[in-house]
Amino acid sequence: MLIRFYQISVIAALLLCFSCRKEADPYNREDVIVADTSTQLFKATYLSHNLQDLNFQLELLTFNSGKSESSYQGLSFDTHDFSSEFDITFSNISTKTYNSSESYNTTVILDLSSRDIYRSSELGIYLRRFFEIADSLPNKKVAFSSFEPAKLHPTRFHSEKPGDLFGNSWQYNTETMYDLISENTPSGSIVPMLFFKNRMIETIDSISAQIGASAEKSLTLVMAVGSLAGVNQTDIDDIISKAVDHNVSINLITMFEEVGFQRIAIETGGFCTGLVPYIDGNYEESESTDKPMRSAIVNLDAMLTRKVTAHQVDVKISKQGTDVWVPNEERTIYYVYDQHRRNIQIKIP
Repeated sequence: MLIRFYQISVIAALLLCFSCRKEADPYNREDVIVADTSTQLFKATYLSHNLQDLNFQLELLTFNSGKSESSYQGLSFDTHDFSSEFDITFSNISTKTYNSSESYNTTVILDLSSRDIYRSSELGIYLRRFFEIADSLPNKKVAFSSFEPAKLHPTRFHSEKPGDLFGNSWQYNTETMYDLISENTPSGSIVPMLFFKNRMIETIDSISAQIGASAEKSLTLVMAVGSLAGVNQTDIDDIISKAVDHNVSINLITMFEEVGFQRIAIETGGFCTGLVPYIDGNYEESESTDKPMRSAIVNLDAMLTRKVTAHQVDVKISKQGTDVWVPNEERTIYYVYDQHRRNIQIKIP
């Protein structure tokens, strides 16, 4: 209890400090980590399908207080009667430890449709921590951009050195971030689908022009509202095609896992995170809605460098009766992991 009180006191002091001034003052970045446990969808890979069965592979990551789970003992995949259309079979459950790499190129995109969550939680501090960690090695390159649906402006690319998106210091990224989230503008704006599509494509084009279309790179979207207005799969397909053509994986850090655009992460090789309910659809009363976002940002460097061990499983989705899988069919499949209802959005090639 005393340790928890100390952590909360440190966070409160830092929030007060950063709300009053923008200087990137020294601090012990590990003292601000709250003891969260959260699970992310790290990867989903299509394997094959026939008329009756769809086969794919899932990889989930569980983090405990900033460290990747290694054994996954007691954590299980289960089926539930969420739908009478499918039979779900899990097989080849195992752990997979990745070979890590101390290099990445990612662009953090900050959604400013709701600034309150960045100001009232630890998300701002955790983003600062990520900027600082990434700046510690020359092969970790981070660009910083933002979009604001209320103003319908193009994507804002924040560059310390004109024309060099990936040349920012962590101090510049931190101060720019706190400038952005402290602006007094209307909060809670919706994100229109066409606006979102244009921002994603604009960002993919810009970072590809800097690094090259063939170089491996990612786009990490931090999106507080977690939903889009007027989602349509044609626009989602356009974003995916652009990202795949330019070798860009898209990572989604959203408030809730069940969003209508999860496919842009799954089909580009990115990861996604968000709050998930229990099997009955209810959320834990004491659970903060931004806990998965906090955990994802705390562990963002680990996920980008692949310093993780994943819980891997092969999944077979079988249609019942005379119903069959058809090309371009889109479905949201629900399953159970660690007593929580999770989902995955799939599209048949």
